[in-house]
Amino acid sequence: MKTFKQMKAQIDFCQTDDFFLEYLQRLMAAEVIQINDGDIDVNSKTLSDDFCERLANVYGVNLDEELNLATPDKEK
Repeated sequence: MKTFKQMKAQIDFCQTDDFFLEYLQRLMAAEVIQINDGDIDVNSKTLSDDFCERLANVYGVNLDEELNLATPDKEK
């Protein structure tokens, strides 16, 4: 689980939590992303791991196994 704050930082989204939720609904309405039951917990302001991965994919952000920003290995 990631908090709204953590995920917004990873995708560089600088608006309020309320606008973030509205934006996610717009993405769903435009069929850009699917929001399933349990993906978003408004009370605790958290997102499921699966949803974080899907949202990162929409933004072209690579996450590691712990859902943190993945940094590419430097070529030697």
